[in-house]
Amino acid sequence: MTEFLAQPARPPIPQAGKIHRACRHCAAAQNITSMVIVRARPHDYLCVRHCLWHHGIRDIDLRPVPQVTDAQCRHDQHVKALPASDVAHAHQQARDIIDEWITWSWHPALTGQWQHRLRLIGAGDVRHPSPWLNAVTHPELLAVASLLLAARHRDIDVEHEAPSHLGFPYQPCPGEPLALSLLNSRKRQPLLRTGTTSHDRMLDRAARVTHLQHEEELARCLHLGRAPLNGPGGRQDRAELYAVSLPRCAS
Repeated sequence: MTEFLAQPARPPIPQAGKIHRACRHCAAAQNITSMVIVRARPHDYLCVRHCLWHHGIRDIDLRPVPQVTDAQCRHDQHVKALPASDVAHAHQQARDIIDEWITWSWHPALTGQWQHRLRLIGAGDVRHPSPWLNAVTHPELLAVASLLLAARHRDIDVEHEAPSHLGFPYQPCPGEPLALSLLNSRKRQPLLRTGTTSHDRMLDRAARVTHLQHEEELARCLHLGRAPLNGPGGRQDRAELYAVSLPRCAS
């Protein structure tokens, strides 16, 4: 106990697997009619064979959005030789980035894609869309996770590689969450060369702009006697912000 208490505080290590429900169709094929709980890999969210999303409390039919299962198959091939802990950490980071994209609508073109997918699976008018939203944003989550995994071993040319991975005209604008995560990955890598490139300068500038924006927001909120939006007590619930980040489209 003394030895444990003497250890310095450190962030929790993401688990290599999470407990969730197995695909009910796969269970039925084994003559199992009750719910089956399994500890799955960090990148197991759905059953590719039956096109069924079963990560969470409800099953979602993914047949209207085949790009979700296609992205999962590609990702499975990409990460099959990687350590499970690395994949788990990348998925955790990717989930945080996707949540930021949803909350603040960083990329309007992508927001439109998500709206379209929600309508395809019959969730366009759902009041609390989190389970469906996790499903329709899944291809982008996997793409972001793949970029983060690649950034552990080499420099990523964000301007050219990210759009091809993500499938939309991604722009690493100042303060954008993915650009900042890749910048942090670069800073953790050993210095392999001297000098800086225009890409390095772009990412460094994005980080500086984000820091200045945060300081200005904090000063403004303190002057007004409010908590900052991104600070403790100031962050709105993701479902509440859905109406802002994913506005209803006229039918």
